Formats: sequence, C-alpha cells, structure tokens
Amino acid sequence: MTSKVKVEIFEKLMKYEDIVFLLAFIVLAYIYLGANILSGEIVAPMDLLLRYPGYRESGLSLPLYNPERSDILDWLLPQWIFIREEILKGNIPLWNPLRNYGVPVFYAIEPSFVIFLLFGGGIGFTLGLIAKLVVAGFGVYKLCREDLGILPSFFAGITYMMCGFNASWLMWPQVSTSAWIPWVLWTGRKVVETRRLSWIVALALTTSMLIFGYFPFITALGLYLLVLYIAWIIFINRKNISRNLSLILLKVSSGIILGILLASVFIFPFVEWMHVVDTSWRHAGSALSLRDIDIFWNIKYYFKIGDHLVPRVEKTGYVGKVVIILSFFVILCLLKKNRHILFRGVSPIFWLLIFVITLVVAFNIKPVSSLLYAIPPFNNNPSHRAIVFADLGLAIVSAVGMELLIVSVRDLAKNLIRENIGMALLLIAIAVLVVIHYFDLSTVGRSQNAVVPAETFYPIAPTIKYVKESLIPGQQVIATTDAYLISGTLTAYGVPEPFAHGYFRAEEKEILSHIVRKAWRTPTATIFTFEKIEINDSKYIDKLFIRYILTSRLPISQTQNDKPAPPIPPNIIGQTFKIKENFTLFGFSILMATYGKETVNTDVVLEVYKDKHNISTKILSILINSNEIKDNKWINVRLKQPIKLTPGSYHIQLRALKNNTDPVTVWTLRKTDAYEDGHLTVNGKPLGGDIAFRVIGIPDGIAKHWDVYTLTGDVFIFENRDCPPGAYLIDNDDEIISNATIKIIQYSTNYIKYCIETNKSGLLVVPIRVWPGWQVDVNGERTTVIPYLEMLSAVHVDAGKSIVEFRYDPLTFKVGAITSFITLIILLALVIVDRKLRCKHNETRCNDSCF
Repeated sequence: MTSKVKVEIFEKLMKYEDIVFLLAFIVLAYIYLGANILSGEIVAPMDLLLRYPGYRESGLSLPLYNPERSDILDWLLPQWIFIREEILKGNIPLWNPLRNYGVPVFYAIEPSFVIFLLFGGGIGFTLGLIAKLVVAGFGVYKLCREDLGILPSFFAGITYMMCGFNASWLMWPQVSTSAWIPWVLWTGRKVVETRRLSWIVALALTTSMLIFGYFPFITALGLYLLVLYIAWIIFINRKNISRNLSLILLKVSSGIILGILLASVFIFPFVEWMHVVDTSWRHAGSALSLRDIDIFWNIKYYFKIGDHLVPRVEKTGYVGKVVIILSFFVILCLLKKNRHILFRGVSPIFWLLIFVITLVVAFNIKPVSSLLYAIPPFNNNPSHRAIVFADLGLAIVSAVGMELLIVSVRDLAKNLIRENIGMALLLIAIAVLVVIHYFDLSTVGRSQNAVVPAETFYPIAPTIKYVKESLIPGQQVIATTDAYLISGTLTAYGVPEPFAHGYFRAEEKEILSHIVRKAWRTPTATIFTFEKIEINDSKYIDKLFIRYILTSRLPISQTQNDKPAPPIPPNIIGQTFKIKENFTLFGFSILMATYGKETVNTDVVLEVYKDKHNISTKILSILINSNEIKDNKWINVRLKQPIKLTPGSYHIQLRALKNNTDPVTVWTLRKTDAYEDGHLTVNGKPLGGDIAFRVIGIPDGIAKHWDVYTLTGDVFIFENRDCPPGAYLIDNDDEIISNATIKIIQYSTNYIKYCIETNKSGLLVVPIRVWPGWQVDVNGERTTVIPYLEMLSAVHVDAGKSIVEFRYDPLTFKVGAITSFITLIILLALVIVDRKLRCKHNETRCNDSCF
C-alpha cells in the first residue's frame, strides 16, 4: 500500500473522527466496567445488599466487594425504580409516597436516568454507568481536540473518564454532573469563537445537563469554572474580539441563562424543597489535607476485605503515574520558556492554576480556604469533593505534555533518522503508553464497582413479598439495619418506610424519635436495631401508621458465629438465657450444620428448662425432625401453642434422639461475648461464648398489640394488629374514633380519594407528609390542610358521610415545566434561525448537511 493511499484512507477516516472516537470511548467504558451484559452480568452494589439476611432470603448470596455503596441502594435506585414503574403504569408521578410519608419527585433528566427508564433493572443501571463514562471521556476529548492532536486528546479523555473521583463516585449524581463539565467548557468556547446561534443552543443544552446531573455543589463549581475559562478564551483571543466583546458576553450569558431556564422543571421544585427541609447542618470542610497530595498517584486510603483493597470514596483522586510524569514534563517546558501552545484553550498555565485553586479548596489550605468556604456552595458541602477539578486539570496538562513530547521527538527524529520511521516508532510507543495508562486506571474502578449477576438486582424475598402484598396504601414499615441495610432500601420494592434515607425537618425528627430512639447515624440516614424501637408506645406507633416491624435480631438472641460446637451426638449442646418480664414464647430459631451433608438421619430434641436455686425444671420438649435440619441454615422450632414464661433464668439443650446417627452441630460465637445474659454449655458444663440462637417471642406488654412470626427464620415480622387502615379520625381529645368507617375509593401517587362515614365530627388524618402543593377538597369544597403531629396531613370532616380528595398539584412543577417547554421552543427557533442564516450566506444549494 503506497503512502498516498494510506493518507487518503486516513483522511477519509478523519471525516468520521467523532463517530470513531465516540465508539472507542463506548468500547473502553464497557471493557473498563468489566461486566458482560450479554451473559447476564451487571455493575451494581448488590454485593452490599446481599450482605443482609432480609435479601438473602431470596436464596442468593454474594461476597462483600465494596461497603461504600449504601446510598445507591437506599436512596438513588429506589427513586428511579419508583418513577419508572409509575410511568409504565401510565402515570407521571410528582409525589413519591414511599419515603418519609412522601417526598416530591425531581425530574433530573440526564442520560443515565433516561437509559434506566428505557431499560430498567441492572442492565439499565449498567448502561447508564457506561453513558456517564462516555460523556465524561468524549467531552474532554472534544475540549482538548480544539488545540491538541488525536492521541493527546484521547489520552486526556481516558484520564478524566477513569480518574479517581469519577471511579469512586460513578454510581452517584456526582459523576452525572461532573461528566458534563468539559462539554460546558467546550460549547462555551465555541460561542466565543464562532458567535453562532447553534453554539448558544449547545451551551444551553450542556448547561442544563450540568444542572440535571443533580449534584448542586459540582454544578455551581462547574459554572464558576466556565466563567474563568471564558475569561481565559477571551484573553487569548483579545486581538480578534475586542470590538465584539459585549456581544460575545451577551451570547455566552444567553446560553447559560437559557440552560438554567431549560432545567426549570427540576430547579423550581428543588428550590422549594430546599426551603422546606432542614439543611442547616451542611457546612464546609475537608477530609483531606496537604499531606494527602499523593492521592493523585497513590491509593492511600482503602478498606481491606480479605485480599481485596477498596479505595475510599471520599479520598480517591487517582490519575495515574503517567499523568504525573507528563505534568512535570510540562512544568519543565514552562521553566525553559517553551511557548508552544502556551496561549491556547488547553494552556498549562490556566489548567495548573485551576489545579492549584482546587488544592486550596479540597485540601483546606488556610487562610485562603477559609475565605473561599464563605462563598456558596463551598459553605455547604464537603470541599474535598472539588477534587474532580484537579483531576480534570491534570488530565489536560498531561495531554499537553504528551503533545510537547511528540513535537520534541519529531524534531529530534528529523536529525537522527528518517522522519517517517521516527514518528511511527513514537506513535507506537505513545499507543503502548496509553494502553498501560488505561489498565492502570481501570484497577481503581474495577476495585470499587462490583460485577454481579443480573438476577441479584433487588431480588424478591419471601418476607418482602408478603409484607408488600399485605399492606394497605399508607401503612408503613420499619426495618432494622441488621436485617435490611439502611432505611429506604425497601422502598425499591414498593414498601413504604418513614425512616427512609432523606432530609427531614427538625420537628419531624422529634416526632419520629418517639418511635425509634437515636435513629439517625447521619443527618439523613438512620441506622438502628430492634432494641431502639419504642414498640410499647402504641400512641405514636398507631398514629404514624406503623403496620410492620422487620428485624433479624430479637430481644433475646445472638446471631453471630465463628466456630461450630462439638457434634451431636454424642454431645448435648445448650444455651442459658434470661427472661426479664412476663413473656409469651412462640418458639426458637437455631443455626445448625450437618458437616456438609445434604441430608442426615438425626432427629434432635430441643428441651427447655427453668433454672431456680440450682434446680432445673423441664418446661417442654420439642422434636426437630431430621428432614428439617440443613447445613448452615436457621432451623425454626415453632410451638403448637404459645406458652407463658415468668421472669427468671432458663436454658435450652439439644440432644440426639438416638446415638447411632449422623453427627450434626450448632454454630457458636466463641471469640466475643455477644449475649451477656447467658452462655454456651456442652454436656451441662459452661463454656465461653454462645450458640447462634433466637428466642421467638415478645414481652406480654407487646403481645397485647403485636403478632410475631417468621417465614424463613432469617427475618422476624412484628405485625401491629391495631394499625389504622390507611387513614383515621381523631376527636377533640386526640383519640382515634374507632367506629368511623374509612374507605379508599381511588389511590394514586398524586391523588387519593376517601369515603368517610362517622357519627362524630373530627380530624381525618392521612399518611401524607405536610408539603406545599397538596390540596384537599371535602365534598367538593376546597379547604385547608391541617398539620398533625408536625408531619402528617389532616382535614376537618363533619358527622355523616363525606368524600375527601387529596391532590398533589405543585405550582413549582407546573411553572417549571412550562418554563422548560417555552425555553425548548426558543432553542428550536434559534436552531432554525441559525440554519437559515447559514444557508443564506452559502453560495451552494442548501442541503441536509447545512447546519
């Protein structure tokens, strides 16, 4: 093949440069994530989900890969799933009743969200992650390509796409936002340089995407960077644009403003939300200091799970050693006064300055950082999250370094060897360097984002299915952390949780604290066990519509294990425990093992004794049939009839019915004393530690209102027999009117219609959070929503029959949607005008390529 032919092929290929490299970034992003979608693999934090017994009831399990992905499971994905399911039903949900008695729905219309709406499930989520990566990488490629060659631009795109920040926060809105930063910069530059209307439209679209990314901190900093970058572009082009500076600034401002207006459907409800919830606890500060500067080339902070190292999300800014070396090469070139591409859009002077400013912010370098922290949004978010701008700066500076290296070697090759041979060798070397860099960066993302089977994406478990099907709309569920992760995760299944991860008003937290003591581990996330639940406080339990409590740890239990007990037979294994108040016993749950056998022929007898004055009196004996005993499974031993236990000391023991049978055993915890009121016994002699057991039952005070049972032995269901059926009436004495009849005639996320029949007037209380935008009609007449218990909605109804309609019709959404629609029309009009202007000045016939 002649050189001329090769040049022609290359030129033809470059006509489709954008398509070629867009496809390249798609392929690289797909390989980077490591999931083979076609073979049923996805990237999603289901390893963390299946760490908890409530989800392992599905029969699926995975080893823990990364413990820092709970926000995705309890906050992000449940909301996406809810919106998608409602849209599939033909509804446009504006209100999500599953979280905290209701929260407004925000339509952050960015690519990963749209892709999830289209495909759903783990595949939709994984494709959305790929989209984020491609947007980030290809955006930097386009930004750099204005001034740099193909390989340096490609290198910069790979670096930013896979940098430590984007790898760590890939599943969060942080990257949905940061991915659009280079696009905003690129389109802003094109407005300055071309002044065309179509680029104003492009700037508006990318600005709206930056906002729709749904992480205001990164959005605001991205817009700050845009202002600085536009100032730099104007400075380096000052000779050409000095006369048109006002017009250029007007066009750039128009693009930004139109982008903000286009995102109004998200902004208006979000601003209203900001005024309702408590965000006063948010403040500036950083988890990093200047001594952490090596996080750019070193994985300094990590979890260790077995042999697997997991970089910490908040403290990873890795860009690779190649980037650092090339960046230092650029600095050396600057010191030698190398003026090549010094005053261009990718000037290392500008981007090194951005890097330094980011260091001041992210590493809390005083006193300058203290001044910056007083400026929004620095004053209300952890400032180390600005590190993405340092990653971007290093990606671009290192690309400049690669360009300078290519130029230097090319000049050297002219004097030493044939130029073609020298450039070919150089390009091969650079290509190898890019490949090495790609796989170096991929280790960070691969070590943080688990590849799991698609069937593990929120698998259906028996208890979740049962509870969801049993609930009346409006009834709530409390799930303890030991069973179901952080509150909010169950909302992915359509199960409402009042303690779901989210923002609350201080008054709301105070009311909810009557149900669960000290529930909030962070200002937005709750973590608690059964012991913290005020289950006897039926006043708030009932009035806040709590139907079920789900837990894996009963008041008398020890569920951990590290060592098997001696085999049964020949040994008799026991456990002592204490009852502190009158108690209704339903049964026991024991974690047993069969030494790997699928079936055994050993029938085991469980005996219960009461211990008093060194005398043990047998209370009951239960036979556990051999076919019920499975390896490493909880065995549920249910009494035919509950029995009453009085306060005192008790013990259970397990022995084989016959001696000449297969050995079985019970799992124990020996290293620590997790249950302080008892201990393990072997053949009647006490040993350190405890067996893995649960006493299934409840104190009599609780038993008056609650039933307790289990479907699988992994999770226990406490059912409130007195829970109101989706609404209730209260009289002037704040007591529930028991003889009122309340029916839900129509129910949707945005509209609920009740029929009430009562012989006594009162307040109708419904499980709808007090929020702007809710309207209520009683018998067709508009009336006022009355707050009840600081957070629930109520309305007065008279004696007799009433029809009550609650409708969510927020003005902020309507105004925002109309504003976005009008802005979209304006942008389309600008595109048409730009097209006509171009065609008018084109001497050739305007064809389809005229845009």
